[in-house]
Amino acid sequence: MRVKLNRSPQEIERLRVLYEHRGLSTAEIFQQTGVPRRSVNNYAQKGGWRRGAMMPPDSGELIDRLCIALDRRIRLIEQKPDETPARDWIALVRALRDATILSQERAGGGVVGPAAGEADADALRRELETRLERILPGSPTA
Repeated sequence: MRVKLNRSPQEIERLRVLYEHRGLSTAEIFQQTGVPRRSVNNYAQKGGWRRGAMMPPDSGELIDRLCIALDRRIRLIEQKPDETPARDWIALVRALRDATILSQERAGGGVVGPAAGEADADALRRELETRLERILPGSPTA
């Protein structure tokens, strides 16, 4: 004889979070909650749950994606600098600054303070200046 327990909406939501957000197997969910695997499967099927559907990418993956996108944008700007509005330059510089800070935080495991980031900020400024001089019209190296 099977005993069916009525679960509260909060309990079902907890199961959904474990299933979708954390990506746990039904066996792992059973170990943590005591809810049988078959019940979890039934809730998932009825609720349209998707395993890992809500798992956000980790910060390292986001930083890598940001750097790839910035590199693509820089290449486009370098091909047609005359067609690039000033606001794009400003947005690009800010995004590069932010990506550099995030990369430093990831590498160092902590927040980079002004003193610690000065050398890196100077290196970034020099690199940007070199690239901008190369592509801006009227610059000595263009």
